Amino acid sequence: MTKFFRTMLQKITAIVLSACLLSESLSPAAPVDAAKTTPTEQTAEAKTIATNVTESQPEVVTELPKERTLNSNTYLLSDGEKELVTYMDDIRYKDASGKLVDYEPELVRIGKKDRKILESIDIYKEDKTADVSRETLSTNTLSEDYTYVNKQGDSKQFFPETLSADSPIYLIKDNYEASIAPVSTDTKEVEVTNDTIEDAYEKEKNVPIDASYEATREDSTFTYRSMEDGVKESIVLQNAPESNIWKFELSLKGAYAKLDKLEPEKPMLSGNHYNAGLSFFDEKTNALVGGIEAPNMNDATGEKYSDELYYTLEETAHNKDTHTYLITLYADSEYLNAADTTYPVTIDPSLTWNESGNLASNYVLKSSPGTNYYS
Repeated sequence: MTKFFRTMLQKITAIVLSACLLSESLSPAAPVDAAKTTPTEQTAEAKTIATNVTESQPEVVTELPKERTLNSNTYLLSDGEKELVTYMDDIRYKDASGKLVDYEPELVRIGKKDRKILESIDIYKEDKTADVSRETLSTNTLSEDYTYVNKQGDSKQFFPETLSADSPIYLIKDNYEASIAPVSTDTKEVEVTNDTIEDAYEKEKNVPIDASYEATREDSTFTYRSMEDGVKESIVLQNAPESNIWKFELSLKGAYAKLDKLEPEKPMLSGNHYNAGLSFFDEKTNALVGGIEAPNMNDATGEKYSDELYYTLEETAHNKDTHTYLITLYADSEYLNAADTTYPVTIDPSLTWNESGNLASNYVLKSSPGTNYYS
């Protein structure tokens, strides 16, 4: 089962108001005279109490919409108490009117409203204007290259009909924009597939969530999963590739990218490189706003995990507050060509935004997504 939220998500469950409600609902127990009760009798009494508590576990009656927060749900229980379920990541966001709205990352066909948002993205317009072969086409015609978008969220991900440098994945959140696509790789038309995810109330639903692009000249597929905070990219290799190198063009508006510089937990890889992610920083304040997590890969058995991969980052253009980079991904060739590697092999990097409300006090470097850093 695929979770709605990334696998780092952990649920913390707490019973709210239980102490005061319990004291009101239960009559005081008669004091026990230790001198008149044998240890055996005390043990039997304790077991009886424990059994009664187990047998009378309350059930969830309903979820209380008025008590929702950005990262929690509250449920009314059959005994009149309330259960608070809190998440490490937000499960909903505030819309323009301040109303709390659930994230719905599933893919839908682009409508007029979302197409206008796409056409307003500055780096989208800059990319298309710079394309001399298409400069006679209108922006509206160019936007027809895009067919899918995430259904609901405070960020938008736009997916093209075919993936290329001319039609990359576009992402927008707050005042930041990003686009990314493989270099010198053309693909077949997008194939959208369903998977089972959980909604904000941990109920399963089967929805279109993955956009896959099969390369026309290589035995590989680029799959992008829509998430509440960005996209999870998977490079699926059907056979051992001729090259262990992949190149991507990344453009950012309102932010710049840097390769994370962390002390490696193990010896560096070839050429004094190590497994690290990329972090995006606000152009003016240098606050962390997003990034690309350190890559990893696994084979078809699911038992041959490896992080013997690394990025290099080269800035190729800078125009006002827009930066363009060449990202080169290197994977361990010995792993890819080993006799005990079972194909297909999946390489997993992800491009995500940080939550807006947490940028100033709590951020997570993309090299170490399980570690919080406080400022």
